[in-house]
Amino acid sequence: MKFYAETTKSAHISFCQEQDIKKTNQFARRKNVRISSLPESEKEEVKSVVTKFLTEIFDVPNSDLAQAYRISNKRAQPLAIIVKFVDQAQRDMALANKAILKGRRIWLDPDLTPLQVEARRKELAKVKEAQDAGELEVFLAMDGLTLIASKQGRY
Repeated sequence: MKFYAETTKSAHISFCQEQDIKKTNQFARRKNVRISSLPESEKEEVKSVVTKFLTEIFDVPNSDLAQAYRISNKRAQPLAIIVKFVDQAQRDMALANKAILKGRRIWLDPDLTPLQVEARRKELAKVKEAQDAGELEVFLAMDGLTLIASKQGRY
């Protein structure tokens, strides 16, 4: 019986530690965005390319970036860029204006954890279901959170 109690306690501690790691990972990405399909060139200085992109396209003045780097993805060409802003307000300003990119085939999105991506995928399936049924009244998605209101209060 003592072994069972110790094993259960150990499993609970392990679960709590895993949850803490997930929350920490999500918190660490709160100032990040992911830019997909921004053309790349040889020997580019990614930070300066992103700064120029944000200034020219989004009109984000004096964008203060902590980091900007391309991430490896075997399927995507050009490689996506992770941008970490010093100031979250600038990140939010860029995300709020991402409609400017429509038609350019360049995407700007929050940098979500795999857990957030999976949660968003499930929520978007509910949105699709509500749209197909003609029940969707309000749909809002921001930073991995999805708010859905239906005419019948079902979601």
